[in-house]
Amino acid sequence: IVSLNRFERKKNVALLLRAAALLRDRGVPLPPLVVAGGHDPRCAENAAVLASLRRLAADLKLAVAFEPSVSDTRRNTLLSSAAAVGYTPRREHFGIVPLEAMGAGTPVVAVRSGGPCETVRDGETGFLVDDTPEDFADALEKIVKDPDRAREMGREGRRHVREAFGEEAFRKRWNEVLRGAAEEHKRARRAWRFERVWSWGCDVAVAVVAALVVNHVLRLVGAIGHDSSVSREVKKYFFAGNDEL
Repeated sequence: IVSLNRFERKKNVALLLRAAALLRDRGVPLPPLVVAGGHDPRCAENAAVLASLRRLAADLKLAVAFEPSVSDTRRNTLLSSAAAVGYTPRREHFGIVPLEAMGAGTPVVAVRSGGPCETVRDGETGFLVDDTPEDFADALEKIVKDPDRAREMGREGRRHVREAFGEEAFRKRWNEVLRGAAEEHKRARRAWRFERVWSWGCDVAVAVVAALVVNHVLRLVGAIGHDSSVSREVKKYFFAGNDEL
């Protein structure tokens, strides 16, 4: 059973250790437990979390192989050879580890929260469980006790990742996004052109009407002669010297 996370408090790895201890106490044959992930000894939190997990494993009398700062090769080996991958973070935004595990053909047990709710198919590619050692242990027990079901989950997980998150699926969705953006741009340009024409027409109409009114008023008060026309000047402005509207 593998946990693959950075050594940070929010990764909640202690949940897996407590679940494993419950399985042992139930008499369930427990595969080796490996806790691996990113670790920087210069980071105080990384060092503190690793130390606290070691203490917890000792308190639970649980055999745990801690592997900080694993290489990519070792990471891939762990994911592909595990009976199950335990993914314990709460409210994880997405989480790439469940996808990597399923892509490697390994079932996933994850906390029912955040990203895994969108990537793990509960009961098909793994299990989504509440954030308790009991629920986590129950799901792991189902996988450990039923190798045939675990293998089927692994096959389904690999297919699910390929069809929903693979390169072809990404290309298809990206093309859909681009086509949608292009169509939206076309609609926006058409609307913009219509608005410009409508606005220009309204401006012309208002200017002509205003010119006619002013022209009429000025004639009434005798300010201009009958041979003068304000509207003619407006026509020249908008229609480049064409006297016909």
